[in-house]
Amino acid sequence: MDCLYLSEDVRGMGIGSEIIRKLKEVAKGNDCVNMQWQTPVFNKPAIEFYQKNGALSKEKIRFTLMV
Repeated sequence: MDCLYLSEDVRGMGIGSEIIRKLKEVAKGNDCVNMQWQTPVFNKPAIEFYQKNGALSKEKIRFTLMV
């Protein structure tokens, strides 16, 4: 999954959770073993949403090289 973003006016309606559920269903149907995505550590609402939907976080170091 690249990014899951819902505009504020539709948050809290269960749409995001339904998208996650459907993506899991599609992934299982395609023999995927997991889904991966990322969110910034400061995005607490997203982190809580993902955890509420059963996602586990893993430590990772992200690099940016300015050119």
